[in-house]
Amino acid sequence: AQAAEGLDIVCDDQAVRGYPFRMGLFCDDFALRNTLTGLVVEAGALRSAAQVYEPRKIVVELDAPVSITPANGAEPMLLDYVLGRAVIEARAPGSRAYSVEFERGVFTASDGQLEVRADRLTGFSREVETGVDAALFAQGAQVQGEGLTGLSLPPLDVDFDAKIEGARFDTQSPRGLSGTLRRLAIKLTEDRGAIITGPFDVDADGLVNATLMMRIVDVDGVLEAVNAVSANAGSALGGILALQPRSGENGDEVELTVTVRDGEARLGFIPLGQIPPL
Repeated sequence: AQAAEGLDIVCDDQAVRGYPFRMGLFCDDFALRNTLTGLVVEAGALRSAAQVYEPRKIVVELDAPVSITPANGAEPMLLDYVLGRAVIEARAPGSRAYSVEFERGVFTASDGQLEVRADRLTGFSREVETGVDAALFAQGAQVQGEGLTGLSLPPLDVDFDAKIEGARFDTQSPRGLSGTLRRLAIKLTEDRGAIITGPFDVDADGLVNATLMMRIVDVDGVLEAVNAVSANAGSALGGILALQPRSGENGDEVELTVTVRDGEARLGFIPLGQIPPL
């Protein structure tokens, strides 16, 4: 049935095990190929299990490395990790959910030009009545790449929570959708970092627009960390922060507005970069 819709599923040396207590599909090698979009996912062995009394909740383990080619002609991406696990709740459309967990994961994109590492990465998403909830937590995340030569980025904890209105798991494109960033916390330590919240939307051309509030906690500590990465960025940020009133219990917090217009992100007059069309 999936093949008729353009999705080719490869499960070499497949076997079903676990009866009578559970049911599980096992493969020595696993791959997905979408003949319509060009998406190709290739991985190692797959192991899965569902309890007989809860057959719609499936736990899946997939051996690394995982190669992902997002579309025809696109550069492949590589995901490596020590442990990779997913939990899929295959309920009726409109109420499905899944979660993923990786330990000591390494994500490499653009032919090795960008590399993201994390000690632990967990994600969760579910369909709700009006859209899709999505959350992600990365512990000890580090970013490296050719475009970051000379920059020494410290390990970060990242906490993300968002709602995408009108979306479903089978939504083909984010264009025309809107949502709310409930929380994007970027933490240098437990009490130092930034929290970003606010609405966003994606226009018909795939360009992101948003007006977001950023709260910086422990302003002096954050400035010190930014200066260690880039003296120019630290100087520009310090100039903006010097003009803002401080608040918070310890008088060390500042609120700023981050704007994104047609994919171009700015913090005050500081350009943060261009978000490519989605």
